[in-house]
Amino acid sequence: MKGYFLDTNAICDWLDETKPRHSAVSKKAEQAAKTQAIIVTSTVALGEIEYGIAALGEKAKQSLASFRAQVVKQFAQERLLLSVSRSTATIYGDLRARLQRSTLPRIDGRKACVRKSW
Repeated sequence: MKGYFLDTNAICDWLDETKPRHSAVSKKAEQAAKTQAIIVTSTVALGEIEYGIAALGEKAKQSLASFRAQVVKQFAQERLLLSVSRSTATIYGDLRARLQRSTLPRIDGRKACVRKSW
């Protein structure tokens, strides 16, 4: 079964009509539903959303109550929420490395080597 994993920004774009990318992300979500693809997110993404809401003033929190309810309904209540575990780290590392290798700029037909210091 095909699926999509949404990060915090994609969730906000999808569920917040004021976001510039709302229309594009909503269309993708509709297409996913038509093909019976699942849409999931992680507990970390929901934590980032909760942090963003909590960091705002009380008036802003009240205006985001319906947004929070949408997020909870879409992911938590529908059980489309992935927990983080040790195996998550292994999968994440592999996926990120593959993505980086596939998107590095090419120099003379070869991929450039990018080294980041920690």
